[in-house]
Amino acid sequence: MINPGNWSWTDGSWYSFSEWRNSKNNNSGEQCGAVNVNDARWDLAECFHAKPFVCQIKENITAHFTTTTPKLTSSTNSISTSSSPQKGNCSSKEWIYFQGYCYLLTPTQPSWKSAENYCVVNESSHLVSIKSDDELVFVQNLRPQLYKWIGLYSDGDILQWKWTDGTPVNYTPWASGLPQNGNSTCVTAYNEFRNDFGCDGWNLYAVCKKLATFNI
Repeated sequence: MINPGNWSWTDGSWYSFSEWRNSKNNNSGEQCGAVNVNDARWDLAECFHAKPFVCQIKENITAHFTTTTPKLTSSTNSISTSSSPQKGNCSSKEWIYFQGYCYLLTPTQPSWKSAENYCVVNESSHLVSIKSDDELVFVQNLRPQLYKWIGLYSDGDILQWKWTDGTPVNYTPWASGLPQNGNSTCVTAYNEFRNDFGCDGWNLYAVCKKLATFNI
């Protein structure tokens, strides 16, 4: 964190939670924050004083699937089979499979329009369309603690939203008080949807989505 009164995280994530012991705005010159190990409250601190520290890395998401061997029962007229759902295939190791689709976190932080263009031109996909709580949690975990561009947008009417992949809009967990007229027509998501990031004024990570392929 730097600049008292205008705090930010070094990884660029959204500053929306704090546990300051006292007012975080003072004139004493401290420009960094430290956690007190006794009560977990935050204190202002000099940036160049040596202290223990904690690093954070991206969670490694691994999906576990089980399969069963098909059982064949034959008679003169019928054959029955049983198996668990088949896992689909993604085009490369950078893509992550989830419930029939493949997802890719963009390697850079583009504007919304550049993100959609990257998904279409480079990855034959679209910005992610999110259809359920489970899918929202999955997208969150691709880059924890950060809002990411998704494929929801409007042409200026906040009552009319569309997905860039053309699928129906039937799941919109908006943050409290949103969407609002006059805000951005592009949408970000973390644990909720927001339209208060400018389409061109913010450079954020984005998530591409496409159908997985299945072996027949």
